[in-house]
Amino acid sequence: MNATKSCNELSSNIISSPKKRVDANDYSRFDNIDISDSETEEEKPSKEESKCRSCYKYGAKMKCSVCKKASYCNRKCQTSDWTFHKRTCKKPTPPNKDSGKPGDSSPATGSSKIKTKSSAPTTQYREKADGSALPDIVIDESDLDDVKGYKNGLPYFHRELSAEDQKLIGDTAPKRLPVVLGRDQSNHEGSAWNAAGTFEERNFMQWARQKLSDILSSVKFSEGTIYGSVAAPLHLTGDASICVIRGRKRYLFDFSFELPFVITIEDVHTYKGSYTMHDISNDDDYEISYRFDQNLSDAAVSSAIETFVGDRHSGLQQQVLRAIGNFVVEFEKQ
Repeated sequence: MNATKSCNELSSNIISSPKKRVDANDYSRFDNIDISDSETEEEKPSKEESKCRSCYKYGAKMKCSVCKKASYCNRKCQTSDWTFHKRTCKKPTPPNKDSGKPGDSSPATGSSKIKTKSSAPTTQYREKADGSALPDIVIDESDLDDVKGYKNGLPYFHRELSAEDQKLIGDTAPKRLPVVLGRDQSNHEGSAWNAAGTFEERNFMQWARQKLSDILSSVKFSEGTIYGSVAAPLHLTGDASICVIRGRKRYLFDFSFELPFVITIEDVHTYKGSYTMHDISNDDDYEISYRFDQNLSDAAVSSAIETFVGDRHSGLQQQVLRAIGNFVVEFEKQ
């Protein structure tokens, strides 16, 4: 019973008490909060330690010998950063000696801004706690001889040739070439446009066809009672041309054709046939065969006619070869 009564009283007090509003922008409620030392203390480098301009590490003890501002860890960092640092590097302006007060820190006049070059090494010292001198900056400009453009201000890739290199290279100035006279065209057998005497070809097939027909159709030969004559060639194929190669003419031809002939014995018996001519060319390696249109019944007559027609060194075939030779002579006159 008592417990029920106390619960009712507590709930009535909660309902009757007004709610307290909290401003979200009021930061005064955080004033009494204690911050531990581990959160406030941050590891920061000492103010005395300098930061390397190249690798951004603290503890750089080397300084630029010109401006005395840029710090570096070692010679390698200084050499790699010189390409960029040289744009802003300049000697510090000395104080004006003519200033009225010793404490006056007015800027120096224009005459005091003249830069002077010195190749002597510079060393600065700082005092230890015990009073002894400690070398702080050691800059030897002779070590920077391999840094291109360090002293003369030239670009990084500029190269200055020594006297020995210039002598080795020699004079590379442009020189006028001698005038080359025109070639002697007296021994040139090509066309006027082909002054160099390179390859040139002219087609003579039409001329060769007519000339070969005229020469071969005039072949006639008689031996004893046997008489033979040759007609114009049939089915003539091939080519004929005159080529100029390296200034010299070459007469080239290659023909294949059939050459009809007529053989008469004692003006009574007549036999017809034809030569089959292959590889008739300028290398004189001809292929010649023959045939008759009818059979030769008499053995004696057959032997005499075949000797008259088929022997290359006598008879009608010899006259045909001589006619081809005459064609070659006429062809080489062109």
